[in-house]
Amino acid sequence: MLQTYPALLIDESCAMISLSISSIRGVTEKDQNEMTYPKFYKKEESEVGVKYTFTFPLGLSSKAIQKIQENWSVFSDELNKPVKVEFDGMPHIFVYNKKIPPKWSLVDVPLKEGWKVPIGMHYKGIIWHDFDKVPHMTAGGTTRYGKTVLLKVIQIYLTLCKPEDVEFYIIDL
Repeated sequence: MLQTYPALLIDESCAMISLSISSIRGVTEKDQNEMTYPKFYKKEESEVGVKYTFTFPLGLSSKAIQKIQENWSVFSDELNKPVKVEFDGMPHIFVYNKKIPPKWSLVDVPLKEGWKVPIGMHYKGIIWHDFDKVPHMTAGGTTRYGKTVLLKVIQIYLTLCKPEDVEFYIIDL
């Protein structure tokens, strides 16, 4: 049997999320003249943030779940932190400790073994592409969206990590 705890006993963020979920129209259910609300189930902390898991009342419509996904910015606005919502039968709300920096320096990126290169940043940390696992990469997009910057980052990083093993042939069509 699921054991649930009042969200107010956990922490302030959990209480705010619980209230925000309940305020989204259609998320509560009327059960024999009594309203049932989403309940806090579990809190998991990590170095990048906190994951809150809730349970929903039985019989909750898929439209109500879709409303939560559409309104996830409500949580981010109230907590003033980046928030991500995922569902796998239960709603999981990830509250990250810090925002993604608009710019980050290659000097701050650790050197990795093998043929891994940094290609982006996520709330959880750096996103890596491993050329040992996937030996090809395609960069596409419209003008001024960072394709050239990505190629430069890959070249510089590989030159720093594997100066004897790297050769570049650049073709511009």
